[in-house]
Amino acid sequence: MIRKLAALSALSGLATAWLPEVNKKITSTTGTNLFTASNGKIRGVNLGSQFVFEPWIAEKAWSDMGCGGQKSEFDCVSSLGQAKANSAFASHWGSWITQDDIAEMVSYGLNTIRVPVGYWMREDLVYSDSEHFPQGGLQYLENLCGWASDAGLYIIIDLHGAPGTQTPQNPFTGQYAPTAGFYQDYQFERALKFLEWMTTNIHQNDKFRNVGMLEVVNEPVQDAGKVGSMRSSYYPNAFKRIRAAEQSLNIDRNNYLHIQMMDRLWGSGDPNESLTDTYYAAYDDHRYLKWASVAVSKDSYISTSCSDQLNSNTPTIWNSDWSPDSNKDFYKKWFAAQVTAYEKQQGWVFWTWKSQLGDYRWSYKDAVAAGVIPTDLNSLAGMKNGIVERLADPDTYLASLAPVIKAARKSDIKVIYVKTAFREGYPDTHPCSAMGTRVRESQSFREGDVSVEIPSIVAPDANEPIITKRRVSAFTATDLDLVLRCLRAEHLVVVGLITSGAVLSTVRQAADLDYQLTVLEDLCMDRDQEVHDILMKKVLSRQARVVSSAEWLAELD
Repeated sequence: MIRKLAALSALSGLATAWLPEVNKKITSTTGTNLFTASNGKIRGVNLGSQFVFEPWIAEKAWSDMGCGGQKSEFDCVSSLGQAKANSAFASHWGSWITQDDIAEMVSYGLNTIRVPVGYWMREDLVYSDSEHFPQGGLQYLENLCGWASDAGLYIIIDLHGAPGTQTPQNPFTGQYAPTAGFYQDYQFERALKFLEWMTTNIHQNDKFRNVGMLEVVNEPVQDAGKVGSMRSSYYPNAFKRIRAAEQSLNIDRNNYLHIQMMDRLWGSGDPNESLTDTYYAAYDDHRYLKWASVAVSKDSYISTSCSDQLNSNTPTIWNSDWSPDSNKDFYKKWFAAQVTAYEKQQGWVFWTWKSQLGDYRWSYKDAVAAGVIPTDLNSLAGMKNGIVERLADPDTYLASLAPVIKAARKSDIKVIYVKTAFREGYPDTHPCSAMGTRVRESQSFREGDVSVEIPSIVAPDANEPIITKRRVSAFTATDLDLVLRCLRAEHLVVVGLITSGAVLSTVRQAADLDYQLTVLEDLCMDRDQEVHDILMKKVLSRQARVVSSAEWLAELD
């Protein structure tokens, strides 16, 4: 049988590793795959201030509850008294995030929610004589997870507020404590009991059926020297206790929860330091770029986001805070750049879904309403891809290309991607080259830029080769021919952009290398339709069989 290969010319690649191991599917209890090849990444939002109220996010709601002037949930309950506080918080839990919110998230293409909770959700862990937290939250957590599960959302539950507080003077812990009291054995033990209890609930309560990840503590102190006991004791014991709870329930190993810790980039040390088992471990990093070492300019923020290699523990899910002041056009570009960077890892979770700040930078819902974030997240790469965006109708082209790639894979035809990308500083462009001069002057097609990312609708599967070219032909100064020879390929099926550029040069060079060739006429495009037609009928047809994608697909059946 003749081996065939579909080579995509002049498109750029996007890695497609998945969470947390490539052989692990994320499915609901009913067997529904929560993620498809059309996105393949976590795209989520935090439900900030739902179960751990941060007053700065929603001052009006905080005041309406009778908590105005109080710094944290602990302070508010202390002030109102338990009964009155329970009533106030129950009203908030039932109205801040509703089933309509869940439906709206799904309509925007989101597939994940991260739910911050406090250890006081398990009420028998609270010291009744000295700790003051609202009661009755579990019922509302169940309802929320039930709605999300029914909607097909993946759910991360995050221990946002730890016993004794993991970070001082911060209301996200549930108490505005002067010091961090979490880092001692008896407080660790309370947190471990919470994790065991939460694990059991997740596996036994159908409303939690789409909870796939449990984060063991949010944002510990950013000083590795001060939290050594967390790495040496709490993290490994969290793994042991969660797994022991699952084993006692006879949970199949493939259905274990993913256990998440803060990534080493957070500043609390390497979470893997004392772990002996990292099966289904995941890592979390929160980026506050206003405090990062980035030049204070729009271009610097965007280029840093695009080129960020995210060299950290993997697989990583990124929680981002889009903070510096600027305008909508900048934020549109920056959002696209950060999504591109984060989806090189396992995805992203935006902080937060809603706020009362009147500032879309802290509210995904408001950012969509403002036009900063698109309702179609799959459009981000397509809108910004430097090759695809040259077409008059890129969406139609990509929608036509996707099923052909899928059919090729189904027929065991190897798929190779070829992208155009230049190294930083353009050392791979010749000073006498007209094309090289244009690229350098425009500062375009740099490695890591959004403009060289493949639209997710046609993104490569894991282990599909991605060839980076720096000339017009896919063969010039690349290892494409080596890859093809190693695959023992004899016949190439060529699709891609642009007909008068990469397609023409690649086909002619492939013919010189004695490959048999098929060109799918309607999946090769040019900005000049007349040029495209002439090349197909008068030039390429001399060296390749030129057919439509429909004709080629019919031959596969």
